[in-house]
Amino acid sequence: MERTSSTISRNDYDGLPSGGREFDRLAYERRTSHLVNVDHIASMLESVAQGCDVAICTSFALYDIQEKALDASASRLSEDERERLIRHMKRAAPTVISLVKTFNPAAETRFVTSCTVAASTLIALWAEDDDPRKIHGKEMCRDINERVRWLRSVCHSISLQTSITKRAHSRRERVISNIKTKVGVDR
Repeated sequence: MERTSSTISRNDYDGLPSGGREFDRLAYERRTSHLVNVDHIASMLESVAQGCDVAICTSFALYDIQEKALDASASRLSEDERERLIRHMKRAAPTVISLVKTFNPAAETRFVTSCTVAASTLIALWAEDDDPRKIHGKEMCRDINERVRWLRSVCHSISLQTSITKRAHSRRERVISNIKTKVGVDR
């Protein structure tokens, strides 16, 4: 068995695949970014379904969905990715509806529910090959997007309200503790 020496020396190797195919770094980075984004959304929605940081996780997930779904230049979802995200959104929906109703009893359940359905619809639009606005019309896409925006805004506001309340409670506890210390009362 005779060994043949390669015509490319170690010093000449540029890291590209052999066989004449050039590595498309931009396409690779774009695909990787897309996969990370899909996983991030799924993770946020899973946290919501489990009741963890519902307001902020919902806000983040909806922001990412909105950012990509109607952007004609964004990578489109595969059928598996679409079904995965819709499944996560459906699992998260009851928790989101309950949160919104708890913080805003005046919100109509039917409207809030329609906003969670709009989020699933936006996910489906993200999977379409062509620009959804051209297929379904600008007004319909705008209505869907604005329902999702309303829900995201409400969840973001709830998150802010919760943070403000926690800090106020913490300050109150510190003041009470300082007073007790100064007057010699132990906890």
